This record gives sequence, C-alpha cells and structure tokens, in this order.
Amino acid sequence: MPRSSTNHQVNAANDTLSVTVQSPAKVNLYLHVGAKRPDGYHDVNTVLHTLDLHDTLTIRYMPDPSLAGTCQKNLRITLHIIDAQGKPVMIGAPEDNLITKALMLYAHYACIPAGHIHVQAVKRIPVQAGFGGGSSNAAAALYGASVLFPAGVALEKLACELGSDVAFFLHGGCGYYTQRGDILHHRLHATEQPLCLIKPDKGVSTAQAYAYFDSLHETATDSNACSQEKFERETVHSERLQPKELQLAKVQMEKLLHASSFFRTQTLLHNNLTSAALGCCSALQPLHEQFASWSNKLPDKRSFLLCGSGSASVLFCESRKEAQRCADAAAQQGYWSFAGALSPCGIQVVPL
Repeated sequence: MPRSSTNHQVNAANDTLSVTVQSPAKVNLYLHVGAKRPDGYHDVNTVLHTLDLHDTLTIRYMPDPSLAGTCQKNLRITLHIIDAQGKPVMIGAPEDNLITKALMLYAHYACIPAGHIHVQAVKRIPVQAGFGGGSSNAAAALYGASVLFPAGVALEKLACELGSDVAFFLHGGCGYYTQRGDILHHRLHATEQPLCLIKPDKGVSTAQAYAYFDSLHETATDSNACSQEKFERETVHSERLQPKELQLAKVQMEKLLHASSFFRTQTLLHNNLTSAALGCCSALQPLHEQFASWSNKLPDKRSFLLCGSGSASVLFCESRKEAQRCADAAAQQGYWSFAGALSPCGIQVVPL
C-alpha cells in the first residue's frame, strides 16, 4: 500500500481540505491474454511494473453548509484536466471519468460531509497508449479521498470494482497478476531499468484491442480445428496453473528480473495483444518496425515491447543518456516520446 497517512501533509484552512497525489504509469513486462470469461473479461497473466512517468491529482474538498448529511447525492464533484503546459484536456464526460467514479464509489462507503470536491488532474501520461493512466488516476483518487476522509475502507476491494489493474497502482513496483489481471499472486523485485517510451499520434482503446483479439480468436475457430487447437495450446489460463507451477513461475521471473540480460533479449518479454493492436491501428506498424531497427543498432541489441494494448511502445536502454538519445530521435520524427526508467513507486502523496 502507499505510505502511511502519518507521513501525509493535508492543508486545512477554513474547513477546506486538499491533498496532491502522484499517479504513475505502468508497463506490462509480460502480458498473455487468454479466452474470454463468462463475466466478459479475459483470463490474463501479466507482470506489471510502474514507471517514473506520472500524472498529478490535486483533490480539494469544500463543505457546503446549505446541504445536510453525508449522502452521495449531497456531494458535488467537478473535474478539471490539463496537460503539463496548463492547456485543457478533454477526455469524455466528467461523470464517465474513472476519477469521478472512484470518488463517488469511496463516498458510498465513507462518511464524507455534504459539499464540493474539485479535482485538478495534470496529465502527463498519454491516453490510449497502454500505460494505464485512467486506472492509475482512479487509484490516486481513491487513495487521496482516504487521506482526506479516513474511514477504514478496503481500498483494494473498491479498486477491483473500478477496473482490472486499478489495485496494482495502490502498491506500484512490480508484481505478477492473474485471473482478470487483477489478482496479485506475488510481488517481484522492482528495478530502475532505463527506457524510452514512444507513441504515434493515434491511440488504441483497450476495448478496441480486445475486440480485435477476440475476432482473431473467432477467425481461428471458424477456419479449422488445427488453428483452434494452436490457439488453445498457446493460451495460458491462470486457473489451470497449479500452485507448484505458479511458484516455479515466481522463481523463474525473479531470476529473470535480477539477470542483467533480461532487457537484452526479446524472448523474455511477451505481449500477445501485439498482433491485435497492430491490426486495429495501421499507424503502429511503421513504429513497430522502427523500434526493431533501433534496437538492432543499439549496443547489445536492446529489447522492445508494445505497452499493454498499445499504442505506445517501450525500448529498454543501457542508460538514461541512451534513452534520451532515442527519445530525441523519435521527437524529431513527430512522435510523442519520454526518456525515463522503471520505478518502484506506486501512488504517493506529494508533500505540501
């Protein structure tokens, strides 16, 4: 979980409360999506790791004496989203945003006095990039609300109601997740491996990528039995893994993350959503090919990977200097780019 509330600094003046929370991005070092489940989700086995790229949420609560009680209906939430330069960012209707949904969900279980909650979100994490920015923002909103209004609410339980990887961001670091990708099986050693993130103008929605993934599955099923058998053979269902196998996977992954060669060999990194993402976003194909070219030219042939459902990719580098060179080269070609590193940090409160 994030740091203890004893380390948090909360402004309190004229009954107005505020807290600022860092909301990190993530990358899937390993992502294997299986068949669709009866609940509409997919079986997922994934290794998630936080990045040092983050959004910032400032949550301010102002009481309203004209409204009585602690009911959700007497709580007004407004959302102001801007980019790092202070320009407004439009991301759908405020009531549909995961930040608003997270705050309303927390208010359902906690006794928040009637009033107004205003959230200013500074977005540095690109949307529809595979970085989990929306899920991270939801986790940050939950945690920020728990700092302002401690109620002993199980945040992980609420996080799972909001989305598959929301709970991960409460912890951050590195972990192996199963079932819908929302159940932590075990934590893994977090690293600070330098990397370069690159994204084309177009994004890929998670729903779009999974729909395309399902269409590939259906095509394989309709074409012939051999294709279906191949799909089933290559699909790892978490519920089929026995405790000994999961323990073996943990030991193996720990060894890989500690090995200096982990980020230098493409075979250890895995994302079987790649074909689906490339199929539903033509802009990704040239970027993917360019990554392959860059990685082969770098010392020791760096490995690269599509981030989650796309559309961003990550290129692992020897140093931050190398990462910055790659980011600069990508920016010159019109791509969004970021030179940074993997990070052990999850949701964090920013001292005032």
